[in-house]
Amino acid sequence: MALELTEHQLNKLRDFLDEILLDVSQKYQKKFHPGGYQKLEELAFDLEPYFQVVSSIPLEKHTFLVTNFTLRGIDFFVDTIVGFPASPETTFKVFSLLDSLCLRLIQSGNLSTTDTIRLKSLMENCRMVVISKLSDVQGYEMDCASIFEKSLNSIDF
Repeated sequence: MALELTEHQLNKLRDFLDEILLDVSQKYQKKFHPGGYQKLEELAFDLEPYFQVVSSIPLEKHTFLVTNFTLRGIDFFVDTIVGFPASPETTFKVFSLLDSLCLRLIQSGNLSTTDTIRLKSLMENCRMVVISKLSDVQGYEMDCASIFEKSLNSIDF
């Protein structure tokens, strides 16, 4: 049986997740300056609780919430990686976590066709951004191709 969240709990959860993204975004805006991120690893570390909380939200009753925060988190992360020097290990670690989160959403069977298309488009865009970002780094070609591989292979139209 899925955990039932009250409206008050849902509001607190939304506020908490919004606050994490806001804090990370503000530190990202100050990147390479005091009080800001100096490297992608720091940003990824601060984003990890966001994705852990999103992945723990019960899908049965809150698919919309999970989908919304997953899309926002992925979009934010892919936008930020271009602002840092290439960091393959961190990039692939975060995308592995995100692939699991997306796969969970897709396999739930609760995604609308529109949300599935949005998610697929975002995952494919992420692949292109990472391939472009790591184009000068040798030895990661196969890893780039595997970003969101499980999730993309699970989408069945």
